[in-house]
Amino acid sequence: MLKAHPADGGPVIAIKVLKQEWLDHQGVRRQFVTESEIVRSLSSRQLPHYITRGIVNKRAYFAYEFIDGFPLIQLLQQQDLFQPEMVRAKALGITKQLLAQLHYLSTKL
Repeated sequence: MLKAHPADGGPVIAIKVLKQEWLDHQGVRRQFVTESEIVRSLSSRQLPHYITRGIVNKRAYFAYEFIDGFPLIQLLQQQDLFQPEMVRAKALGITKQLLAQLHYLSTKL
């Protein structure tokens, strides 16, 4: 997964790249295409929006909206820096978002 800044100054995007050594593997390539089609078919404010997919310099990729955030592991590893109430509130908020996303996905897939 790569974070990219478009040359035209557009919004930051996320790019998932299929490693070149897997490009000739039919099953892996099919799974990669299927994953990009699933991302393309979903539309929710809680999910990143699909942008495009293709092959450049023999590297398959698909791109979608980058959603800024922070690694949850960071919050867990630095618990002594954060008030327990804040950690609980963040965890509850993230859990609610995940449940909403899972509910949406369960109705679409």
